[in-house]
Amino acid sequence: MGYYLHEVPGRLRAKIPTLKRNAENAREIQELLKNLSGIESTAVNTVTGSVVVNYDTEIVSSSAILTFLSREGYINL
Repeated sequence: MGYYLHEVPGRLRAKIPTLKRNAENAREIQELLKNLSGIESTAVNTVTGSVVVNYDTEIVSSSAILTFLSREGYINL
């Protein structure tokens, strides 16, 4: 599954097609990310199919977050 990515240190936005118009996937990805160490907040937009993740760069990296999302089946790396 493809994705579009935009990031600056501490903030990651990924457009993930399976989030579009899918409230269940939105809740699931927020719960998964909430339990990942270093995640400060998440916001999922089911209209655009995007997730914004604010994170502490001292604890977790954007590549670790993307690897996690890949392992959970949301994106392909």
